[in-house]
Amino acid sequence: MTGDCQAGYYCTVASFTATPGGSLPSGYQTIYPVTEPGGACPAGSYCPAASPIAVPCPAGYFCSATAMTVAQMLASPCTAGRTCGVGLSAAGPACLAGHYCPLGSSAGTPCPLGTYNPSTGASASAACLSCPATKYCAAPGGSAPTGPCAAGYVCAGGASTATPAGGLCAAGFACPAGAAAASPCDGAAAATDYQDERGQASCKTCPAGYWCTDTAIARCRPTSEAESFYCPASTRAKVACPAGTINHIDGSASASDCKPCPPGSYCPTSGFTDSVGTKTKSAACLAGSHCTGGVAVPATCPIGFYCPLGTNLPIPCEAGSHCATTGLTAPTGPCAAGWYCTYETIPTTSAVYSTLPHCAGLSTCVRGATSAQSTVCPAGSYCPAGSHTPTECPIGTSLATTGASAAASCVACPAGAKCPHRGMAAPGPDCQAGYYCPAGSATDTEYQCPAGSRCPPGSAAHSPCAPGTYQPFEL
Repeated sequence: MTGDCQAGYYCTVASFTATPGGSLPSGYQTIYPVTEPGGACPAGSYCPAASPIAVPCPAGYFCSATAMTVAQMLASPCTAGRTCGVGLSAAGPACLAGHYCPLGSSAGTPCPLGTYNPSTGASASAACLSCPATKYCAAPGGSAPTGPCAAGYVCAGGASTATPAGGLCAAGFACPAGAAAASPCDGAAAATDYQDERGQASCKTCPAGYWCTDTAIARCRPTSEAESFYCPASTRAKVACPAGTINHIDGSASASDCKPCPPGSYCPTSGFTDSVGTKTKSAACLAGSHCTGGVAVPATCPIGFYCPLGTNLPIPCEAGSHCATTGLTAPTGPCAAGWYCTYETIPTTSAVYSTLPHCAGLSTCVRGATSAQSTVCPAGSYCPAGSHTPTECPIGTSLATTGASAAASCVACPAGAKCPHRGMAAPGPDCQAGYYCPAGSATDTEYQCPAGSRCPPGSAAHSPCAPGTYQPFEL
């Protein structure tokens, strides 16, 4: 017989039929073996038409039956989730972990970088899991993440390296090894946290004498700013000095560096802006106020005192003038005519006066006059405007009324009397016998009664002796 071997069979040189492998016809058995050479392709192989040998089933397929043709082989791809090498009669082993094996796979396809697959038998790329946050997957075909993200970086998921591009920890944040997200160095977790560098695993601690933001550090420099502050180790923020204090120490770390505001000045906590817009730590005490030292707000000048710009202690109104209201920058004016103004003694029970240094610890204190009519000018004296003490009427005069304002108010001592002292409110005793006292006499011995005259007590002038009498002596 002649012709091609049938598909699914292989024929050797001694084959007689297109489907060899059966028993030989009668008469051939004495010459040939019992069975015809060649035969059906065994399982694990296939035979195209005219095959001289069985062809091993190719990788990616399995040939489970005998006498398989090319078409039958091509219709038997390797089962999804498995791999098939050459010459297999059944689907091969399960796809390895870290791989996936679609239908007809001769070997597993590695999961790409940034993914992994912990399971065997995967049939599709969907089995490749994105590398989890905090990890990186550096090798293709991985069955588990390679390891934790490097310190100073963030692995948010799908990272293929321990130091992923775009994952560098930003300034102001900390990224420990295995970080899924950056932790802010914003002072919330720890009051002193900050970080001024990129790619850092932890926050830095703001040191004493410095102040810090999330991303920066600066030396404490109150000398260059309008506010007074210090920078302790317990916080990254500037701490304002207490009201009424001032700090001129750079690198300051303690409240003890905040010193009392100097006398004559005041120190608001937030600083001061002057009339031209310049900010300063302190300012001269306002006119009409006083600043005894260590104050944040000027105190109003009390009544009886005046306070020009920069006053430390209120100035008592000078004798002869008066300070009639609070908040004065100069005395109100002179004392009124007919009155005199001197210092007043007041109790210190009022807080206004008890806090004044020169009154501290005393039960009474002194202030200037508070009225232009402080004390009426007494009898025997006169008080021009601006008097701090009464001016006594001169010898030889007296003044019986109060409130006189000029020397012209002093009255000459009446005839027959004497006014021997200054400031007399009434004439003195009558002129003594033997003397006479004209008006304005200061003594009663200035004018002796002449011979031939008589001067009884209270004489304003000498009188001649009566007829028939005489007086030879000066008495």
